[in-house]
Amino acid sequence: MGLASSKQLHSANDFELVIRSAKELEHILRQRFHAEGNGVNEMLDSISGEHLPVSLVKKMRHLIWVRNQLVHNHEVNSIPGNRENFIRDFEESVSELNDILAKKEGGGSGSSCVVS
Repeated sequence: MGLASSKQLHSANDFELVIRSAKELEHILRQRFHAEGNGVNEMLDSISGEHLPVSLVKKMRHLIWVRNQLVHNHEVNSIPGNRENFIRDFEESVSELNDILAKKEGGGSGSSCVVS
């Protein structure tokens, strides 16, 4: 999908930005965490036992709230709040998810055993 990089140029169009961000979160949750459901909120519910930090879950739910406001509320035509905060929260969420996966796949703390 490819939005995971902070070097990614984000669309100037708020609708495109929130849709692509939601699609990227859905892709990561479905493919890497084996989440099930329609949309990020249902996927987060399906993997509640994965020990995701509460702050990360709240951040992703807020991103989806912003997406839903923009898509479903006729009065909303731009990202509610601060666009830069939306981008930052999205990038931090992807980074945290990748860190969690790296720890799971790498066996945890990343410390190495030295035998002398």
